[in-house]
Amino acid sequence: MKLYELMVKDDNPTGTRKYIGPLFPIGEDFYYAPISNGFKYIIEKNGEYNVSENTKGAVIIAYNDEFLGAIETDELIKSKEPLKEVDLKKIENKDYRELLEKIMKFVDENRIFIKQYAYANYNNKMEEERNKVSN
Repeated sequence: MKLYELMVKDDNPTGTRKYIGPLFPIGEDFYYAPISNGFKYIIEKNGEYNVSENTKGAVIIAYNDEFLGAIETDELIKSKEPLKEVDLKKIENKDYRELLEKIMKFVDENRIFIKQYAYANYNNKMEEERNKVSN
């Protein structure tokens, strides 16, 4: 499973924001799952930081016990334009490149689970939408 870049219109000064994440084919469309820093899933208790048990909709990315972020499978974005595959060789910032390498390794090693989780979240959202329309 590869990672892709998606430029999304945003309120920041440049007017766009780059997201990185895996792509999922669903029917005839492609959906993109953004990767976040996952900080909203971290809880601090007695000076220790742990991942919250409430991570519904997200796949927590950890590599060698290092928390790297989260794949937001409950926030799938339908791809309207061709996405650009992430090219690690072109990333000059060494720390960022190494972080993406770890994330890519995690995504590749867990691709079946990530796909199943993304499809389940997609199906749940579609069912919720159908229920809203019928009520």
